[in-house]
Amino acid sequence: MTFYRLSHITQSLPLIVGFIIYLYVKYYSNESVIKYIYWGLRLLCFYGIYEFLFFLLTGQNGDFLSNRTFGYNEKPGSLFQTMDIAGMSLMRLKGFTGEPSMFVFTVFPFWLLTLVLNRRFDSYLLLGCMILSFSTTAYLGILGVAVYRMIYNRQFKIFYYLIILVVVACFFLQLDAFKNVLDSVYDVTIGKIYGNNNSTRSRSSYFINHLLFWSNQNIFNQLFGIGFGYIRSTDFFSTILLNGGLLGFLTFSWFVLKNLALRISAKLLSIYYKLGIIMVYLIMMLTVPEFSYPSLWIYIALGFILSDNQKRNLLTNWAEVSGPSLAR
Repeated sequence: MTFYRLSHITQSLPLIVGFIIYLYVKYYSNESVIKYIYWGLRLLCFYGIYEFLFFLLTGQNGDFLSNRTFGYNEKPGSLFQTMDIAGMSLMRLKGFTGEPSMFVFTVFPFWLLTLVLNRRFDSYLLLGCMILSFSTTAYLGILGVAVYRMIYNRQFKIFYYLIILVVVACFFLQLDAFKNVLDSVYDVTIGKIYGNNNSTRSRSSYFINHLLFWSNQNIFNQLFGIGFGYIRSTDFFSTILLNGGLLGFLTFSWFVLKNLALRISAKLLSIYYKLGIIMVYLIMMLTVPEFSYPSLWIYIALGFILSDNQKRNLLTNWAEVSGPSLAR
């Protein structure tokens, strides 16, 4: 194994930048930073919508910002992915992130907060863009949040309407005219989950190979890893397990999940922020090995702003008043 690799630098520098962003937001920011966070998310979404419409009208990739390449083969850092739905070719929305799953990783936790921070425009914008990403991760997350909200607000009648809607949809999808739509929906959702998809098979292969490689290491490397920046899988779990060892995995997990113990007096704000922490952690471990994305570090640090009740009573009281009314 090569003792020194260029990836030691290219992987470590973004991590340092991300941690600096975390420290700045945690110690030198206040509730006003939320406004700038959502303006940044709007720019991300607007650029993604531009790309989506440009491809829809011209059939060409309209991305003029992403010019990064990686590795000896100079692979592009921002993937251009399309999919066919009922014979229509559509671009999977990603903005200027690397790929649709990374877009969802960036947007999803902040979308959860819009549900209690009275940001309806941002809520609809982020939701619509996640739907256009055609990401299974996004769809499962949105479905989970919808079910949770219905149970939390005791809106059980909605389940009956949903059952009727599903029955009607299944009836129409059985017709020959909608067969292509059904096949496309299956490939995007169920096909991915059960591995009937090239992306899923590739991810599974990388995951298994890296776990086997880790299991064949000596006890020292299993505990402390082979060195940060050596390998990069398609999931963060096997990536950090090999690079940082079992102790590295546990340390990072503690750093992220310790925010679940933060005391945020606004009940709904606390619930949705912590749901966001759990979702970010799961998405990262399973599908997106992007530890250096600024959105991750900003969201983790944001919990300390939301929990600092003595200095930020205005934000807390606002969420207490607006949150429950929006949730119903």
